Amino acid sequence: LIKAVDYKGNESSAAAVAITSIARVANLNFVESISQPAWNGTGDGVSYSRSLGGLVLDSATDLYDSDDLYDSAELYINDALLADGTYEMADIIDLQGVFTVRAMTEISVSGIDLLTDLYSYGNLYDVANLYGAAEGQYSASLEIRTTEDDPEGAPEWTDWQPFLIGDYTARAYQFRLRLKGLPPGVTPIVESVTAALDMEDRVYG
Repeated sequence: LIKAVDYKGNESSAAAVAITSIARVANLNFVESISQPAWNGTGDGVSYSRSLGGLVLDSATDLYDSDDLYDSAELYINDALLADGTYEMADIIDLQGVFTVRAMTEISVSGIDLLTDLYSYGNLYDVANLYGAAEGQYSASLEIRTTEDDPEGAPEWTDWQPFLIGDYTARAYQFRLRLKGLPPGVTPIVESVTAALDMEDRVYG
């Protein structure tokens, strides 16, 4: 709905209806979204690998050949390979009040087997992806926690739970990624992740 306002601040007595013909924004009311790769969060067993172009399990990062482990172009396989790790996104969505919203997400992920032996292939040209891990050997999933309190105060957060697209009722929302790989050399590579909140259409009289 839209109203005209004159230079004195007088509003029209009735509002007109404005309708968009852009299909992709119909019935869409984004409250806010978080989009990586800013990668400014906190990893537990997970780090950003510049050479691989995304978040990986720490075992996929070279810890010895570079002063800056994110700049390493080589990989080091840790004997104590972490098969599980989390990355907590630093950004928190605060709605400034308790509302019910529809939460959605999109993750771009691939997998790599760091222990692939190229010499085991009879013909390299017959292999679609020389280093790619098979489906089922790796995964990356999103988890969510919420609070009805002010997130900048002393909020009481819910426990982390697997993210499901659906409706949530809370004031503040935080997300984290969980990465899993099959030991000893498989790790997922998360290139990007987006979490968005959409306010359901509603009319109040």
